[in-house]
Amino acid sequence: MKIEDVIGDYKKLYKDLISDIKDLGIDTSNLYVDHFCFRTSSLKNYEVKKVELFQLSDWFLENIHNNRPISKFILKEPLVFENQRVSIIELPAPKVGVSYKDGIEHFEFVVGKNFTEFKNKYSHLWTGQDDSGEFNKPVYIKLKSGVVKFHEKPLDEVIRLEGNKFIKVIL
Repeated sequence: MKIEDVIGDYKKLYKDLISDIKDLGIDTSNLYVDHFCFRTSSLKNYEVKKVELFQLSDWFLENIHNNRPISKFILKEPLVFENQRVSIIELPAPKVGVSYKDGIEHFEFVVGKNFTEFKNKYSHLWTGQDDSGEFNKPVYIKLKSGVVKFHEKPLDEVIRLEGNKFIKVIL
């Protein structure tokens, strides 16, 4: 099984979203993507996708956030495209009362120490800001082709700061 069979055409989504944010004037030349987020329309689809991603992953973490499970997978083979190398797929179960389509919804850029400056520079473009816990409050922009989020710290660092850790996938 190939990753594209599980999550779809992540390269096309990336190209479409990069084109859209460049048109808006957002400079991502010094940023890197640390993960993609795959949404599911139901808890049943979440469980199916989780099993599929297990097959392609070495490490796994599932925790509860906003009253629902969210899984994160470190892939055996990173996604390599353009100038990016992405190893993590995030798979949140759907929120109660919120409708999602099955598919990759967004990816997230790591901005680093200049996050506040970056956030302020483009503040007129943000659709919103998530509260993803004490260590992660990304800003995002919704576009025709999907969502792009920007956060200060890589997801694996946030996971460590929260006191969580990945476990080895054993099939």
